[in-house]
Amino acid sequence: MPILQSYQASSIKHQASSIKHCLIFLCGCVFSVAVSAQSIIKVYNWDDYIDQTVLEDFEKETGIKIDYHTFGSEREIRQLIDSNTLMDVAVVPHFSLPHLMEEQRLNKLNPALLSNQENLDAFILSRMSLLGANGYAMPYLWGSVAFGFNRPLTQKILGADFKEDWSLLFDPSKNAQLNSCGMAMADAPYEIYAALLDFKGSSDSLDRVPLARFRRFFNKSLLPIRSNLRYIDSARYFDGLGKGDLCLVAGWSSGILHAMQRNQDVQAVFPEDSTLTIIMEALVIPRTSQNPAAAHQLIDFLLRFDVSARNVEKTLSGSPLKNIGSFLKPELQNAPFLYIDEKIKSHVQLLESPGQAQKEEMDKLWEGFLNARDMR
Repeated sequence: MPILQSYQASSIKHQASSIKHCLIFLCGCVFSVAVSAQSIIKVYNWDDYIDQTVLEDFEKETGIKIDYHTFGSEREIRQLIDSNTLMDVAVVPHFSLPHLMEEQRLNKLNPALLSNQENLDAFILSRMSLLGANGYAMPYLWGSVAFGFNRPLTQKILGADFKEDWSLLFDPSKNAQLNSCGMAMADAPYEIYAALLDFKGSSDSLDRVPLARFRRFFNKSLLPIRSNLRYIDSARYFDGLGKGDLCLVAGWSSGILHAMQRNQDVQAVFPEDSTLTIIMEALVIPRTSQNPAAAHQLIDFLLRFDVSARNVEKTLSGSPLKNIGSFLKPELQNAPFLYIDEKIKSHVQLLESPGQAQKEEMDKLWEGFLNARDMR
């Protein structure tokens, strides 16, 4: 009996030891997988919409590697998210958020992991809250459609006291005078339509405007100016403005600011007595995220004053952070469209997402606008 008991005790001890080693091995495997998973995040952003050194610095500070991807349109990122593409952080325009939340495509953010959200401008947050998106998105950068002038060329034709408002674009009798020095427009239908509604004094938003009104405004104020535009393109206009080949463009504020850096005669202008319609790009964590904790780290990193300032200086897009001007290079501290100051807050609105019927009508009219024959 003593021998049997000794054998049994030894056997039990050996089994316990084996189980212990197995558990240690399994825990080690789990830990290894966890560490491996946390070492990389998949990020989707617009083309040329970040200072690449920001990504490098994040990797150095955290040890988290970034698998970085870009896209070129809102439709593209929507399709990627809707098709359950694996991604940890995505940058999406604010008007995509209602759809993404309704379809439950986004993870809710954990405010305890976003200490730098206190850097956000309260005005920007109030606009985001109107979308019901504060729990699911953090503002990243913003832009607007604006005027860009080569002032000497424009003054040569219109005189020194011309009014800087949307009539220069939407009044055929005015912009026909600028035919000789060159006009262009960004391929931005919703933003241009929003500006047209503002110019016409319409209080309708893009999701409620009657379709007949769209067609009337299009026929009277948009189609007639087609022959006065050298091109409609979202990339070429700031190059042409910067070279002095154009005297007036309606395009993204960031592109116009890039042209200003190339040509001292160029000025970016917020049209007088108008609404500044902005597009806020937002940081979200899709439901397909494999590393939401690491995703929160990146979002919080992008909300730092020094980091946001670097992204503004690289992209010339606006920052959603309060008092960001003091963090910018001296030559940019007074530049327009890089932050929202007190004097323009009453004129700012987020671009509305058009209703389905309005979207279909705008797309159809815009396609005709793009393809209209130049009658010059």
